[in-house]
Amino acid sequence: MNREDALSAAADCVLRDRNKSYGGPEQSFGITAELWSIILRPILKEEAAVDPAQVALCLDSLKTARLIFNLSHPDSWVDKIGYSACGAEVATSPPAPEKDVESAP
Repeated sequence: MNREDALSAAADCVLRDRNKSYGGPEQSFGITAELWSIILRPILKEEAAVDPAQVALCLDSLKTARLIFNLSHPDSWVDKIGYSACGAEVATSPPAPEKDVESAP
């Protein structure tokens, strides 16, 4: 796999496939950050919370750990590119305005 193939495969994942299945990175990483903050609450400092960009960093580190065992696994390299791209997006984009959510009857 060359650089162009890796970047193209990552673009396919983060721009097409993943958004359809999981929503955009702001949404999916935001929800993940909220869940991780709840799970980690016992060890976090008071009022601390996981940030969506930190989710991207942690997911990237997971792929790094997997690559330590198999450096030639192309999917992990592609995923690292995708997590970095999504992390850059959520870290540098202005926060989206909060929407009012109507409760279901």
